[in-house]
Amino acid sequence: DVMSFDAIVVPVHLQMHWALAVIDVKKKMILYFDSLLGSNQQCLHALQTWLVAEVRERKGETLNLSQWTQQIPKNIPRQENGSDCGVFTCMVSVMCAVCDLGETQKDKRQPTDYLMEKSTNKFIYSYKDILPIVLIWN
Repeated sequence: DVMSFDAIVVPVHLQMHWALAVIDVKKKMILYFDSLLGSNQQCLHALQTWLVAEVRERKGETLNLSQWTQQIPKNIPRQENGSDCGVFTCMVSVMCAVCDLGETQKDKRQPTDYLMEKSTNKFIYSYKDILPIVLIWN
C-alpha cells in the first residue's frame, strides 16, 4: 500500500540529466527538484496518474487528488557544472528522509550543513518508510 509510506522518492532520468520527484503522502504534495531549475509538469502529471492507478489497483479505492498540491521549488541549490545532478539527486533524497521539506526550502545554509545538523538530532528513516521508484524519460 503506497499510501502507508511517509514519502515516495522518485529519481527521474532525463536522458543526460537526473532530477528528483517526491510524493509526500503525509502532506499530500508532489514535489519536483531539479538542480538546473527545470519545470517538468509532465513528470508531475505522470506521478499523479500512477498514484491514482496504484491505489485503485491495490486497494480498490478512488484516490481524490483535489486536496493535493504540486510544487517545483526554485529556491534550492543549483549545480554549477554539467555533472553534479546525480549528487544533487542523492542529497535531496537523503534530505527528504531526514528533514521536513518545507523547512529545508526556507533554510539558506548549504544542504550538507543543514543535513548534518538535523541528522544528529533525528534518525534517518528506514527504507521501509521511504519507497524508491526510478522513473526514466526517453
